[in-house]
Amino acid sequence: MPLPESQDHLFEHKVGGGALALFGLPFAIAGLAVMFGPLFSSTSDAPLYFHLPFGSVFFLVGSAFIFGRYRISVDKRQGEVTRQWSLLIPVKTKTQSLDGENGVRITHEIRKSKNSSYSVYPVSLQLTGDDDIEFESSRSLQKARRLGEELAKFLQTSLTDASQGSTSTRQADELDLNLKQRLQSGRIEADIPPPPNRLLSKIEFDGDRLKVEIPPPGFNLGMLFGIVPVIGFMGFAFFVVLRPILRDGTQLPLPVILFMLFFFSIPGSIVLGILGRMFLFRQTLLADSSIVSHSRGWLFHRNTSLPCDKVEEILLGRSGNGRAKLSGRSGQAILIQTDDRSIRVTNHLPPRELDYLLSLLRAVIAS
Repeated sequence: MPLPESQDHLFEHKVGGGALALFGLPFAIAGLAVMFGPLFSSTSDAPLYFHLPFGSVFFLVGSAFIFGRYRISVDKRQGEVTRQWSLLIPVKTKTQSLDGENGVRITHEIRKSKNSSYSVYPVSLQLTGDDDIEFESSRSLQKARRLGEELAKFLQTSLTDASQGSTSTRQADELDLNLKQRLQSGRIEADIPPPPNRLLSKIEFDGDRLKVEIPPPGFNLGMLFGIVPVIGFMGFAFFVVLRPILRDGTQLPLPVILFMLFFFSIPGSIVLGILGRMFLFRQTLLADSSIVSHSRGWLFHRNTSLPCDKVEEILLGRSGNGRAKLSGRSGQAILIQTDDRSIRVTNHLPPRELDYLLSLLRAVIAS
């Protein structure tokens, strides 16, 4: 993502060029080859009027990526926002007033292409009584947060982050403060509620240090939906293909045996992975006033550590997958966010226990 350019009264953000231009280059070259290839070759049977329209489609798409630019300029002195679309030369320009400015907002959207879907994080300037102005839809949450913070600080307005399933709002004078500073200054409450009557996790807390051991999620309906089709496929393949061969005593060549082992190992590993996640997957969370560490896994463990002076938010958000919803559980996770990385802790604990753990984490960081 191109870095925004800013002066005392002017903020500019540009999209286009760079990686997008490289992405469009093969399309443009392929289009030129299709359009003009017959002029230099005597082997083509198709007429020129067929090559020109077909190749021009590829060429125009590639040229749009190579030469297309989008620029937004926010001018505080003039009190307006100018958006400009260009293709070598300006094609369209739109100017709106900043009078109805109502903060910067980061959201989350799932967009679909022909063969896949992907998440984007639009950064928009909210205008009262008018359409929001979208600056960019990044696939990286960290990039979206950095752009949102830069814009909010420039305009001295609030930044609302609704990208993770819950909403948090920071004022302009809070954007350079980490979570510890906001907790210690009283901008965020660090009260600890009474614990739930029944805790699934094992918690050790002495006021300065916190250790949480989260057990495996256990059996749930969502993961069962993943196991049954795989087992059904393996059973069908065994009884229809493998069993008749074993019954006849047919001597199979070694390459065929290796292929069949590989063929059955793929669904087998999927089933083992789902069962391991249900009954062996564990998480451990360690925190004190200087660092937060998170370990997760069952066969191999992944460890992530974040310094507390870099942590900007600790909140409840989306779990990151659909298993919790299918199993009727909370579908939420504890999110620990910095500008560069984030930690996502558990998605199968009850809501009251998640709230309690969230309060303990904040209290430890503020200690």
